[in-house]
Amino acid sequence: MARLGIDIGTWSLAAVLQDSGGLRLVPDPDSGQLWVRSGIARGPQGGWLLGGAAEQIRGARPDLYRDDVKRLLDSDRPVYLAGAPFQAVEPLTHVISHCLSQAGELTDECIEELVLGVPVAFEGSRADALRAAARGAGFAGRRVRLVPEPVAAARAALGDGQEPGTWLVFDLGGGTLDLALVRTDAGGALTVLDTAGDAVIGGHLLDEAITEHLRTAGGLPAPGESEDDWEEGELTQAARSLKHQLSSSRIAYARSPYRSGPRQLTLTADDLTELAKPVADAALRRSEDLLTANGLTWDALTAVISTGGATRIPATVAALSLHALVRQGPHPPELATAHGLLADAYDVPGGTTSDGRETGSATATCRTLIREDPSAVRRLHTLTGHTDLVRNVTFSPDGTLLATTSTDTTVRVWNLATRTGQATLTGHTDAVWGVAFSPDGNLIATTGGDKTLRIWNRAAGTCRVSRTEHTDLGVAFSPDGRLLATAGTDATVRLLDLATGAPHATLTGHTDWVWGVAFPPDGTLLATTSDDKTIRIWNLATRTAVATLTGHTGRVQGVAFSPDGSLLATTGGDTTVRIWNVATLTANATLSGHTEWVWGVAFSPDGTLLATSGDDATVRIWDVAAQTARAVLIHPSTRVQGVAFSPDGTLLATTSDDTTVGIWGAG
Repeated sequence: MARLGIDIGTWSLAAVLQDSGGLRLVPDPDSGQLWVRSGIARGPQGGWLLGGAAEQIRGARPDLYRDDVKRLLDSDRPVYLAGAPFQAVEPLTHVISHCLSQAGELTDECIEELVLGVPVAFEGSRADALRAAARGAGFAGRRVRLVPEPVAAARAALGDGQEPGTWLVFDLGGGTLDLALVRTDAGGALTVLDTAGDAVIGGHLLDEAITEHLRTAGGLPAPGESEDDWEEGELTQAARSLKHQLSSSRIAYARSPYRSGPRQLTLTADDLTELAKPVADAALRRSEDLLTANGLTWDALTAVISTGGATRIPATVAALSLHALVRQGPHPPELATAHGLLADAYDVPGGTTSDGRETGSATATCRTLIREDPSAVRRLHTLTGHTDLVRNVTFSPDGTLLATTSTDTTVRVWNLATRTGQATLTGHTDAVWGVAFSPDGNLIATTGGDKTLRIWNRAAGTCRVSRTEHTDLGVAFSPDGRLLATAGTDATVRLLDLATGAPHATLTGHTDWVWGVAFPPDGTLLATTSDDKTIRIWNLATRTAVATLTGHTGRVQGVAFSPDGSLLATTGGDTTVRIWNVATLTANATLSGHTEWVWGVAFSPDGTLLATSGDDATVRIWDVAAQTARAVLIHPSTRVQGVAFSPDGTLLATTSDDTTVGIWGAG
């Protein structure tokens, strides 16, 4: 089996192939280079052009060329070429197809796994778009992984024979800043402690600053005032050329594209240092934030590993050197991420490496950090069987079973003793979202995109009840097992009487989708979360809202009561986790640490810990009393949606977009 890794950088593109012949970079057939410019163009007669071919057409038809497609990768933002709109996934499909084709010329083995490097700050929609591009390139049905770029760069820089220490991998690329805090031990093992990223900070900011400096110094036309769009595009290219020249000289020259004004543009190293300072300062502040979040200072680092094209700028390296020892990685910046994409330490959980070794252990996949005790949590098992994104997860009351839902339209019930699938429940015709066990463990309730509520007999694996409802989102049984609450996209919450099978009540008041529903232990209240940025607390006796909690600045997603019912935890699109005092119905704490949308939330059975999962590919375990993160469980390749503690508190289950279910030791 062959594997292909592709680093689609904002500035450069590189691919690495692994087959029975070993690991090697894929050269560009036209230039022979091991990396090419990642600019892409639409051919005048149709089709897509990449690398050198795209650069050639840029001079004559700049309206057909883009080099920022990766930054624009979003489901609803078109890329315009010659005035025609294209979804960003279209040119990226060509990029992946091109790399697969070139790699196929180098091996007779079937490429069964594709690994794509992505910025840490990539949110779920961009990750989904990349996977869609892979499917469009003919890779449907085969394994696709997304690996954070600094994690790959860390593996490439520190994977072999590096002395023990704590390292900051500083990857300042053309479009993004990506950071990885890693630790190496005496045996050479590498542990990823934490990652961080910024989708705004990048070399493009410096390009813009240089361009404006050249306009001012040369009296060149302001943006939009030029008679020819080609001139403005060429000025940006001249700015980049000057920047690159100054990586090894004190003064640089470029030809001005404008008919008026100076014919030659000049930039000195001192000019570049001054212009680069705001970018370098912003990157340093982000680095310090990462260190602080992990209880570290610059002095605690063995060294900073500098990589990424923008770190060729002497001013950036000089700024880093004021704080820590800086070492350049062993590979050119344009190739650093590619070299680490196929490192065995980051193989997909539950898979195998090319030489047949099993992966899925804590040493081979996701890395864990408990700051007080690094051995306290580790990944024990990986459950595979779903064929698409796994959404939610819950333990049975006796802790022997696990139920999961997926966009593959199935519900799977797992036997935790044997770690095998006990049953696959089919009947939903669209993605399945919510899942809950009844208090006695005999029933499983599920909700899905087909807007049906299904109640299954757990022992028989058959559907007892199928109701056409409003619901495609959250579901929960009351503690006494008499009521079932469901949440829906019609902004209502519905209660079903399980004894009679008849509707019990419809709760109205939210003004947008309702996502989560949760009962406290005494069953007297119901908490609900919504896209309207609020949490509502309902009195079930009167069926009225007794409080509307506000504070989240985005969609409110997850909701959970503490085991004693005194606290309520909520998560959402504003990246925060909020804890509320149920007695006073007031905010108790705001926990910050996730960098993207937060999905799942669960209290440990003793109420001392809180687990949350998010689009930033992490699960965070919080000390509820101290209101601090005690652990960060990193899924390097995918967002994490569902999270649940086992009834005895010794296990933590997580679900993710890579189709797997993770079982972690949390005792």
